[in-house]
Amino acid sequence: MNRGGLSTAPFKGRVVYRTFQKGARSHYNLRIWLEGSQDELDQVKEVEYLLHPTFTQRKRSSDNRQLQFSISIWTWGMFLIHTTIHYHNGHVEERPFYLSYELPPDDSTNYVKLV
Repeated sequence: MNRGGLSTAPFKGRVVYRTFQKGARSHYNLRIWLEGSQDELDQVKEVEYLLHPTFTQRKRSSDNRQLQFSISIWTWGMFLIHTTIHYHNGHVEERPFYLSYELPPDDSTNYVKLV
C-alpha cells in the first residue's frame, strides 16, 4: 500500500460510549480500517491487528474487503497498533499505526451512553 494507510474516522454524529465498571473511565467505540485505492485494496487478503496488551483479545483480524478490512474496538485511550497486511500474492507487510482521536465538545445531544 504505497498511498494507503490505516485510519480511524473523525467523530461525526453521535459518539457512542460506555463505562464497563462503576467509577472507571469511559470507553469509546472506534472503527479502524485500511485505506487505499480500489486496486490497492483488491490486492489485500487479510489484515491482522495486534492491540495494546491491556486488551483481553489482543489479536484481531479482518478479511472483509467490503468494509476495508475494518475492526471495531472499545477503548479509553490512544496506543500503538501493530498491523500485518497479507496480500493475495503471498507478500506480507508489517506496519505500525498509532491510534489517536479527538473527541468533539459535548453539546448535550451528541454523546450516547450505552448501559
